[in-house]
Amino acid sequence: MVKSEHRTRGKAIGWHVTNRLVDDRVIAPSAQSRRVAARAIVEQAVRQEARLLAFRVVDTHFHLLLVGTYADAGELARCIEITLRARLPLSAPFEPLRRMPIHEQGHLYGAYRYVLRQEERHGICVDPEHDGSSPPDLLGLRVIEGATLATCTREHLPRLSLAEFARSVGIGQPPNVLRAEALAEAAAAAMGLGKLSPMCRESRIARIAASWVATFAGKRTREIAGSLSITPRSVQLLRKERSLLPRGLARAVAL
Repeated sequence: MVKSEHRTRGKAIGWHVTNRLVDDRVIAPSAQSRRVAARAIVEQAVRQEARLLAFRVVDTHFHLLLVGTYADAGELARCIEITLRARLPLSAPFEPLRRMPIHEQGHLYGAYRYVLRQEERHGICVDPEHDGSSPPDLLGLRVIEGATLATCTREHLPRLSLAEFARSVGIGQPPNVLRAEALAEAAAAAMGLGKLSPMCRESRIARIAASWVATFAGKRTREIAGSLSITPRSVQLLRKERSLLPRGLARAVAL
């Protein structure tokens, strides 16, 4: 435990931030809501140009790990709280956040592992797919425009082995066979969306990626259409919009 947050904030190389709602309720109880929370965190890190290394939405609280100043940590957490309240049905306010300073490189590696092993620490298993945490962003399973988490991790945690890291958080090899019934869920998860909606631009891009992945895997147009809840004609049109795909998104859907 640190002696004083105020006495050490100027010397810290990074910050471990935690917060919870005042009534300690579960923040994101479903896979869909955890993906919404994850996208909110990553988008705010992009907007704030924060050097975010890891995050984890557990059950009743969330963790952030970033390199930067005391003010950087506070501003990022404040913006995340506002966004979570706007996108999730949270009727209670957040408690005052906690910022714990990281003083040494070894401490940074330790904090990184601590943040991402929260379920093991608390003895729960509510998010085995890591929909509400940063491993998908690091391992190429989620693509959000402008995200720098993977770059920041390589820069500030250069000794981290991705293969060892994936095993340590329980993410194994993807299946060899693409299941059509899982296509919509995979497309939503790859974009950090709760679900694919009819009018959302991000959902359209996710469907384009899913159409290409399923076509490459040998799925028929009608089967793809049924999986994505659209018409066969829509699938044919989506295939013509491949240029809209962000780099890595088709691979993320496949993974």
